[in-house]
Amino acid sequence: MLSMVHKKHLRGYVRDMRRLPAATQAKTLTAFGVPEKAIYTDDKSTGGSALLDATRSLRRGDVLAMVHGHLLAPPKVKTSDKPRDKFWKALHAIEERGGSALDLTAQLHTADKLQRDQFIQRVIEALASAARGHSSVKNGKMSAGRPPIVTTPDEDKLAERVWFDRRYKTNTEAMKHGPASYSRQRYYDKFGPSGRGS
Repeated sequence: MLSMVHKKHLRGYVRDMRRLPAATQAKTLTAFGVPEKAIYTDDKSTGGSALLDATRSLRRGDVLAMVHGHLLAPPKVKTSDKPRDKFWKALHAIEERGGSALDLTAQLHTADKLQRDQFIQRVIEALASAARGHSSVKNGKMSAGRPPIVTTPDEDKLAERVWFDRRYKTNTEAMKHGPASYSRQRYYDKFGPSGRGS
């Protein structure tokens, strides 16, 4: 499906983040084929207006690409912030324009129903993880968040083997044969793209 997206239907969205600078995101988008003039960038000075502009530019069949789907939501700065609500609002606005969202890292495209579910799940997990980190910073050692998942060398070897095993047609199928301790995000973080569809 990704190979069928024509450049004229591509838009790009960047949200400048401390750990993921705007320039790095823009480079990924242009490498994928998004024209530089079709990349919309939000930073501290824009207040989210670039996302609104990107959404308004969409026509039926257009695709708004981003490095990670969770960039549709602003980072949580204070307790009253609700990034999950803002994510849903952004996604619905894109779809109301007849467009779709594309997570380049996970290769998940919301135009496909199954991939849309996976896209949303990945975003929700990322936002929840970020919220735990925000709480830890705010409250110090009293709020360390969920302890990290530790995998064994055998689990790592199995995960790598199934991730690149061409007998499995999709990543979802491959993950069923891997260790339960590995989430989709962990596969991508540790091994990168598998080279197959989702």
